[in-house]
Order: sequence, then C-alpha cells, then structure tokens
Amino acid sequence: MTMERLLIPTFEFPPYAGGVGTFCVELAKSLAARGIAVTVLAPDYGTARHPDDATYPFAVERFPASGYSARILPTLVRALLARRTRFDRWLIADWPFIIAAGIARTLAGLPPFRIFLHGTDALILAQGKVPKLLRTTNVFAHAEAVIANSEYTLSIARANHRSLANTPTRVALLGVNPYWFDDAGDTVAARARLGIPDGRPLLLSVSRVDERKGHRLMIAAVAALPDDLRRRVVYAIAGRPGDAAYQARLEAMAAETDATILFTGGLAQDDIRALYASADLFLLVGENRTDKIEGFGLVYLEAAGQSVPSIASPVGGVPEVVLDEIDRPAGRRPRPRPDDRGDRTVADRRRHAATLRRGRAGAGTHA
Repeated sequence: MTMERLLIPTFEFPPYAGGVGTFCVELAKSLAARGIAVTVLAPDYGTARHPDDATYPFAVERFPASGYSARILPTLVRALLARRTRFDRWLIADWPFIIAAGIARTLAGLPPFRIFLHGTDALILAQGKVPKLLRTTNVFAHAEAVIANSEYTLSIARANHRSLANTPTRVALLGVNPYWFDDAGDTVAARARLGIPDGRPLLLSVSRVDERKGHRLMIAAVAALPDDLRRRVVYAIAGRPGDAAYQARLEAMAAETDATILFTGGLAQDDIRALYASADLFLLVGENRTDKIEGFGLVYLEAAGQSVPSIASPVGGVPEVVLDEIDRPAGRRPRPRPDDRGDRTVADRRRHAATLRRGRAGAGTHA
C-alpha cells in the first residue's frame, strides 16, 4: 500500500518560536505516526544549519527567507509549483502560503489542498493590500476544506471571505503535547537559574510580548495589589519581545512599582515547563484589537497540564479554551458564597487536572 504524501507549507517553524510553528511540528508528528509521509516546507531564516530537522519523524525542506514581505511571494510561489507533482495533498498552514497558493493556482494545476486558519490570518487576508489587489483569497473556493482552530476564528473568516460560502468548513480545537503533563524536574533549580526567588508566590505569563497579549494590564494589576501581597509575589513574564518599543514601555511600568516583575526573554521548553510547575497562577488577559485576534491560546493548555489555574479575558477564541469555573462558559459565572470560595478553588483545580490527564492520550495532536 502506497503511503499518502502530504506537504505542509508554513512560514513559521522552529527555530522561530510561535504558536503556528508549534502547531506544525505537533501536527506533522501526529500524521507521521499514522503512516502518512509528511514533509514540512519552511523558511531557512538565513542559515543553512538546522540540526533539529534531522530529529523529526518527518521531512523538512527549507527555502531561502527570513521575514515576510510581499517581495518574498515569488519565492513562495516557485516553492509550491516545484512541489505540485511530488505530493498527493497539501495542508496550507500559514497565511503567506495561502496568498502564494492563490497565485500558483492561476499558473498551474495544484494537488488537492486544505487550509488551516489560526485567527489573525483571517483578518490579514481580508485587510491586507496584496491579497486584495491580487484577489488571492478566492483560493478558499478551490480548497477541499477550510479548518479553523476555534468557532471564533471560523466566524471571522466567514464574515470576511465570501469565497468560503460553498467550501466545507470545520473547527478543530487544538491540544498540546503530553510533554506538558510530564514531571517538570527540579523546579527550585530552574527558578534559581532564572533569577526567580524561591518560596514566594509566582504569577506567570508565557507568550510573545505583544500588545494584544495584555501585559500592561497585568503589570498594572500586580502594582495595584495590597502592599503586603504586592511585595511578596513575583510576576514573571516569559517570552521574546515582539515589539521592542512596547517591551520598553512595559519595563518602564515595572520600574515604577515595588513589586518584583521579571522579564525572562525567550526560554527553552524545559524552563517554561518548570515555571508552569512552580507557578501559583497563570495570567494572560488579552486585549481586544481590530488588527489582531487571539484565535485560540495553547499556553493556557500548557499551564493546565501542570495543574496551574488561569486568569484570562474573554477575547477571541479564549473562552473556548478557558472555561469559567471549570464547567461554565465565560460570561456565566455564578457569584460564589464567601464560605466556600477557597475550598472550591482547590477542588476545581484538582478536578480540572484529572480531566486533562484523562485526555492525555490525544493531547499530542493539534488538529
């Protein structure tokens, strides 16, 4: 029996850190485990050396590119056309390749393909000058299916792309690798290595430092805590800067309070897992924006894998990930009785962890 040959074109892939890259790695691993011959097509980010590529259970082919601009589109189109007869099917996982596929299909016949949408990409494709000028989002009408990571993302896509009207669509909520449920090892040593004092309550955010993630709101909230609590807690912000100017504003905000607020920068997975395991609370209260949306939110699941409760805001697809009071959709939160709040929080945390572990067998698949 011949193995199906699947190409996953993406513009975000390790060593570039981000949710789309994580999605592509885990999806490719899962499909390879099912007997599909998977190849990921990704940028080389300006270097020929990618030693980790050889460790994956799937193939990785690189093309010359660092950052996206419209000038890179001919390179993407050529990369797709050069592979149109080598694969039985494509799963287009990132918006630059959606644009490129829209151009490529006018030049040659393409194999059957599906498209995955993550959130902001649905807006970029609707609002960007290049997609509008080239009318490349008509490619949705020629896809076998369009898959979204949440009902929210799919609603944004439908509202902005009429070419989706007759294309099969579905929602595939994401999951995380079983790695995030495993023992995190020596968390005390990890905290010491990262300069985080031991024995003090730890509040944690993990994400790219970007305005839509709401770090300014979280710093302001920590600064507003009662004096004794504010001086005891440590708030660690883990993630590489997405905008240097925004990072500088956050650092200035942090300097104005006597709370201990640390910026760790980008971290290795082992360190992130250790921080989750030693954290008392995970904070990520995203902000509503018209140019970027939070389609899902994998980090809430990673934190939950280490039994850490989250405080989130009901933006984008986050209410499909973080359930208010465990079993109630966000926005329908009952008023707790003063005498049962603490006990119920502990019980809910343990019940949520048990639920997540029961689903561990399927957690390695993102779609």
